Amino acid sequence: MKNENDFLREVLEMPYYSLVPKILMNALRLGVFDELKMPQESGQLAEKKGWNRENTEIFLQTLFSLEYLTKDGSRYRNCAYTDKYLVKESGDYAGTVLEYFGTDMGGSFPEDIVPLLQTDPNAQDASGTQEAGLDFAAMGNLMRAVQSGYNAKYVKAVLSEIEGVKKAKKVIDLGCGSGLYMLNLAKENPDMNLVLYDMPPMRPIIEQSIQLTGMQERTSIMCGDFTKEEIGTGYDVIFSSNSVYAAKGCIDEFMKKIYKALNPGGIFICISDGIEKDYSAPWTMVLSWMPQRLKGVDMEMIKDVVREAGIKAGFTAVCKKALLTSGGHLDLDMDVLRKENR
Repeated sequence: MKNENDFLREVLEMPYYSLVPKILMNALRLGVFDELKMPQESGQLAEKKGWNRENTEIFLQTLFSLEYLTKDGSRYRNCAYTDKYLVKESGDYAGTVLEYFGTDMGGSFPEDIVPLLQTDPNAQDASGTQEAGLDFAAMGNLMRAVQSGYNAKYVKAVLSEIEGVKKAKKVIDLGCGSGLYMLNLAKENPDMNLVLYDMPPMRPIIEQSIQLTGMQERTSIMCGDFTKEEIGTGYDVIFSSNSVYAAKGCIDEFMKKIYKALNPGGIFICISDGIEKDYSAPWTMVLSWMPQRLKGVDMEMIKDVVREAGIKAGFTAVCKKALLTSGGHLDLDMDVLRKENR
């Protein structure tokens, strides 16, 4: 009999299960495992196959996270069971059934990754950028769904446990999406005033969330690029959930900005992917970001990058917590950083 945590994890992981055979079928069709009976770097494989070097590395990182490959330094090789069951010349080859069912991927996952392996990711069209091609209005209901139900209850409980959060007077949510995470928290804390910050196309979605929660009197909206524009000052809590990727290229300066915007004793709470530096885990996040990475969209966050930049900016690391959520970001890290009272 499964315990509650195992049951919940299985339910929330299910969307990723469908990605695994798609990854595997492409690897079989491309002959990746046939080539990696002996160790080699992704660049060697790319040159031999005529693939793009960067995207070949991303694909091998994904197979590594799924434990079909091992890695020694920069060289990849099949694991023992891959050699036995997924190399075509093996007498125990078990990939026939996967090849038979084809590569009908559907959804946002590329049906055929061959063109992506052969193309420079920088040559992708504008839909590969972080904001271009996104229909924010159509995403509104999805964003609210992601920040509702189990996720809303879970995130609110986690945030409420952090010392000082429920006593905060002024809070900003950077890259708030629909805004429901912090709206639900603020609604239960009558002294909390909230600023919701996101890109300009998100304003109608945020406004509707404010109306739905009845938080018009204690909530204001700011729109823009929070990595480049002012975010205000005097905050007791600054919150970011899966949005700090926008500051990847300027993380040190961004954390200095966050530090200055907080009151003494203020808290920065950052929820992000928490991907290991070698892309070995969590496999759900490595797979989740693979389609975007193959198209040159750099949105995933590496574990401890925010924490380390925060300490450099003057923060004290309070805690790190692993989170289990749903809606596209499953295994997440939460870093809590505090500005010293001075």
